[in-house]
Amino acid sequence: MRNDLVAVLVMLPTVAFGQSARLESADPEPRIVSTATRTTRIAPDRVTLYLMIEGSGESPAEASQRASQKLQAVTGAVQQFASGRDAINTVPYGVSPAQNLQGYPGSSSQTSFVARYAIRVQPSRVDQTTALTAAAIAAGASASSPPLFEANSADSVRRLRYAEALSQARRDAETIAAALGGHLGAVLEVSSTAGSNQGGNSGYFGFMNRYEFAGPVQPPDVMVTATVTVRYRFIP
Repeated sequence: MRNDLVAVLVMLPTVAFGQSARLESADPEPRIVSTATRTTRIAPDRVTLYLMIEGSGESPAEASQRASQKLQAVTGAVQQFASGRDAINTVPYGVSPAQNLQGYPGSSSQTSFVARYAIRVQPSRVDQTTALTAAAIAAGASASSPPLFEANSADSVRRLRYAEALSQARRDAETIAAALGGHLGAVLEVSSTAGSNQGGNSGYFGFMNRYEFAGPVQPPDVMVTATVTVRYRFIP
């Protein structure tokens, strides 16, 4: 398993580096603080979409019934894309009065109601988002969220990058210490932060524009970030 992961990392190299180091002399014992970051691009292997279902009626019961009928139709339409029994989850949003779109304050109109459901779907392949959305809309769905692309190996990759970030942080701290005419002492504190820029944010819109105007393209990569901050005792 580890050899397979190393092979993946060779094909998907780190694309971003960041580090900083400084001397803290306010404490009774001077310290050198070093921060390093490693960021890796990973091809996504999982995608999630949310579908909105709406049904309207002159009464709450009628709206709920129509929404339930649409829910069954949409669920059946996207079932072929689901990756397993738990790949489709339904969340009822309840019933509420429909918004008055007459545009005239105080205008009288018969009150209608809207019932809503949300369906969370994880297709079996990341390249099925367009076909799934088209099937859902044709079956009665009102809207679809942007796809959220993820990578199952993100945590494993991040842990490997932590080791690289720690090595870089120490090298930077050693350089600072030597330039000051001293050397590093014991490690006093280590902290870490992690991040995962999943496809589905602002980068998603660029992806969809390319998809619409230039045909199907690869889904956006997942950006995995590992940052460490290490405090060393500085020995003059």
